[in-house]
Amino acid sequence: MKPRIALLTTVVLLLVLGCTSTPPPSTSTPSPTPLPASPTPSPTATAVPPTPTPTATSSPEPTPTFEPDPVILPTPVMPTPAPTPVVDPFLGEFDKIGSEVNFLRGLFSVAEIDRTFITRDELAVRLDADLEEGRDEIEQTGRLLKTLGLLEPEVDFFELVLNMFSEGVLGFFDPEENALFIVEDKPGLDPLDKMVYAHEFVHGLQQQHFDIRTLLDSVEGNSDAERAARGLIEGDATLAESIYLFNYMDEQERKEAIEGGGAFDLEAFFSAPRVFQRLFIFPYLQGAEFVVSLYGSDGWAAVDAAYANPPSSTEQILHPEKFAAREEPIPVSVPDVSELLGDGWSEIGQDTVGEFFIRVYLETASTAGMALEAASGWGGDRYSLLAGADGESLLIWSITWDTEEDAVEFYDTFQLFMQVFTGGVWEPGEGDGVGVLTLS
Repeated sequence: MKPRIALLTTVVLLLVLGCTSTPPPSTSTPSPTPLPASPTPSPTATAVPPTPTPTATSSPEPTPTFEPDPVILPTPVMPTPAPTPVVDPFLGEFDKIGSEVNFLRGLFSVAEIDRTFITRDELAVRLDADLEEGRDEIEQTGRLLKTLGLLEPEVDFFELVLNMFSEGVLGFFDPEENALFIVEDKPGLDPLDKMVYAHEFVHGLQQQHFDIRTLLDSVEGNSDAERAARGLIEGDATLAESIYLFNYMDEQERKEAIEGGGAFDLEAFFSAPRVFQRLFIFPYLQGAEFVVSLYGSDGWAAVDAAYANPPSSTEQILHPEKFAAREEPIPVSVPDVSELLGDGWSEIGQDTVGEFFIRVYLETASTAGMALEAASGWGGDRYSLLAGADGESLLIWSITWDTEEDAVEFYDTFQLFMQVFTGGVWEPGEGDGVGVLTLS
């Protein structure tokens, strides 16, 4: 999938900011105040192609929220330069926001970033072209969700994904064009536009300093590793945007920015399977928590250092201590067994889904606590998805665990999960540890 898809700002991010309880910081401090060390997210706490920002409409229960421990956000104070006349007041305002983001993020532009407004119709054309290039990957994900019973067979998953991005995208940065786009269907520059610009400007800085386009290319074909990389990228931009929101906007502007997303219709998002909703917003929620934990250890220097050796799994995003210890995923292989199945069978593809996918999958028919405990201890996984001549699907999924205890805990939870999810009953199969689920 093209990198620009991973650099979108969507209305979903507004749900994060709208639920953030951090109070506006004091503006009297003359220099950035470091965040206090942020504790590792509790393992008992419950825990989606361009990158995105959320809207405040009713959401399925439970609604994920980003609620880090209370922190003191940096309060940058910049010297006021002599005003420079500009022909276009919007570009002048953009320049001002860019300078403020340079300062608060501690990264400075090494080249100019093109910026422009784009209509929602123009966005739809670009999205359709970009998503079409990743159609095979999207179709594979859709078939996986259908095989797991998470998506009705008649749903056009590609169309659903296209609608999700089209309805909620507020802006995006294209690393190929080194250009930043703000989606705008009305005249003027409001606080929501400024907030989106600040978020996307960070992506421009990330490309200039860390080459995130190459980073995303390097994890293509591994959904879990790609999701982890996006968690770092979007978590970084989300934290910086939050600091901007509380340091460079007054209370009324913050309210207008956050409530501005309420005008968007997120019908496609809320009609998607809950698992896909959670995957869609993972970079903004869990990614932001991960970046806050880095920032709490050594400020932006720790965040910058993460790009040199980025997180390689959602496990490392969910458990920052495992990122610090560089607990890498265990390689898992699954053979292509299509020839053994007979004529008409073929492998659609292979992929790795990771701890977070397993957790939210189990949450569909078990408690959040049970799902969290069962998914923790993930060591690595790989699946092979096959299709038969008559439309059948076969999923072969191999998961390895850190310890035998972790494996047994998952196995026991998975058996209960499948009974609840399908209404079936497990019966002993041939061989030790083999079970057969019989549907009534």
